[in-house]
Amino acid sequence: MRIILNFSINPLLSIFATFLTFIHFMIVAIPFYMAIIPLIKYVKENNIIYLPNDLFTYIIIGMFSISIIYLLIDLIFGFTVEQVIQNTKEIKKLNNFKLEQELFEEVIEKFDIKNVKFMIEESNEINAYAVASFRKKYVVITTSILKHILNSFETEEERKDALKGLIGHELSHLINWDFLPNLILISGENVSIHVQKFFSLFLNVLIVLFRIIPILGAFLSLITVYTYNFLSYFMTYSYKLLIRPTYNLFERFLSRRIEYRCDYQSAQALNWQSMYLILYSLLSLDGNTYHSPFSTHPNTISRILNIYNIKNSKKRISVNFISKYFGIFILSMISLFLVYFYIYKSYKLLQYINYIKIEFNTLTNIVIEQVFRMKKVFTNILDLNMSMINFLPREYENYFILFALLIFLLFCLFLKQWFLKIRINLIKNKINKEFNTVLDTLLLYAILNNDIKSFIKILKYGANIKSTYFRDDIIDFTKQNNPKFLKYLNQFNL
Repeated sequence: MRIILNFSINPLLSIFATFLTFIHFMIVAIPFYMAIIPLIKYVKENNIIYLPNDLFTYIIIGMFSISIIYLLIDLIFGFTVEQVIQNTKEIKKLNNFKLEQELFEEVIEKFDIKNVKFMIEESNEINAYAVASFRKKYVVITTSILKHILNSFETEEERKDALKGLIGHELSHLINWDFLPNLILISGENVSIHVQKFFSLFLNVLIVLFRIIPILGAFLSLITVYTYNFLSYFMTYSYKLLIRPTYNLFERFLSRRIEYRCDYQSAQALNWQSMYLILYSLLSLDGNTYHSPFSTHPNTISRILNIYNIKNSKKRISVNFISKYFGIFILSMISLFLVYFYIYKSYKLLQYINYIKIEFNTLTNIVIEQVFRMKKVFTNILDLNMSMINFLPREYENYFILFALLIFLLFCLFLKQWFLKIRINLIKNKINKEFNTVLDTLLLYAILNNDIKSFIKILKYGANIKSTYFRDDIIDFTKQNNPKFLKYLNQFNL
């Protein structure tokens, strides 16, 4: 399952990014096309020049083709990547960061990747990221994350291991091309900006031509300008509020699997302790770093448990060719599909569509017939159920339905608590109460976040509930910091 997820995440995001890029092109093209409809009608009626009936389709396909060409050029020459790293410096060329460069060279030997530059960015943001083109690859860390690592550990050895874990995580992003979906979106946005400028310029030329037409010209010019301005504003606003947030939501859901994979590969390349240290340092930033279902990262405790006791891989960490370039392969296939069906096979496509319509109508009639049959069955069932409450006066029927819904919700809450109690009963007699582990302190973070699910999971991995690492007894700690959690602890018979 892990291999399937690792293989499918990037292609899924790449396909979705491509789809949203196509939607973005429509958003850019619709105002222009709607604004020039009067001109199209005038040109066709007077047979001035030939315009195809599916002009809008050709505009969209042209924009999409330009975007793919731009993306491929960008991947070769790295325009977007250069823009992203413009405020960074190569650590190798800085005298104050010789240790960091040595650690980077040590870690990169564990990965099947070459010619990667290690960069640093002056920033107050605690962050690290990886970007690349076909010719250039970069791992970037900020000065703030270096300071954070320095302040999080007392010994030099722990600081080195934490930094190596971070570098390994970013190299995993790099070898898997996790940046590709966002690069597709950025490429599409860049193309749409230039095309929008071209549309605006072309529209101004059309307005000048409109004004040559006596009387009607001024009216057409005014209609064209107002139509374009209104639709352009409306469509751009809808993109910012709907399209891009939709991708962000989709990306955040899948990116959690990506983070798990990068943690896992970093632990395989180095050792699980290195990845554990950098993840553990995140806990001091914002507890469990899990804010809501819309968070881009999994909760930190789950990430730590994901790499706990992972054994080192004797081989260098690598990915296969298909997994790495599948996103670009999808784009190429879509491009060939568009060229084939819209240029060389347009006539046959129309014939095929007409055939599908005939078959679809036949299929629709069959489906409708089955739906009516099912409707009769459900109607009989509903009549039977309603007859059970016919003894009530009609004015009380709605109250009965609301009462039944309330009972159902209470039953769901009862089931949730019941399943939780079962989980606790299954492990409470197997809990480690004797020897300390590195996971023990995670119990405290789970208590602070009122996260009973993570608390149970940590205990299942062998954490000591009576660890001597704690300054206070775990009961006293809970009383002082989160008394609400006591209702769970009391079920463990401490």
